Amino acid sequence: MSSNRIRAEWGIAGACVAAGIAFGGAAVSYGLTAETGVGAGLMPLVAAVLIGGLITVLTPEHLLFALLGCVIGMLVGVLPGFGPAAAVSLLIPVTFGLDATTAIIMLAAILYGAAYGGTITAVLLRIPGEASSIATTLDG
Repeated sequence: MSSNRIRAEWGIAGACVAAGIAFGGAAVSYGLTAETGVGAGLMPLVAAVLIGGLITVLTPEHLLFALLGCVIGMLVGVLPGFGPAAAVSLLIPVTFGLDATTAIIMLAAILYGAAYGGTITAVLLRIPGEASSIATTLDG
């Protein structure tokens, strides 16, 4: 085995161990230590981190902020000339008082809401509010 491949595998193992420590030491419980290497312990770690993220996102507080962000994003996205990136950059101050996870969820919802809001004027009024809505204007 070449030394570059060994370094790459240990780099992946180190990142997974660091992520596992951040998520409650799951990496050690799945056998991902310096003695065992990456091995078969990587997939259960990825599954544990993914399930932990889904549990975090699906709390009622985060779902409420996602809904609120989507509605605000649609209201801003309907305005002609305001794309999703402009909507997110203008509404960043709304998330200053929130914790990091809730703020990222709300900003992502604003982004997707604004992208959808741009198609509302394209379909109903046949006026594209942004460049990505031109094809929607033609198709209806």
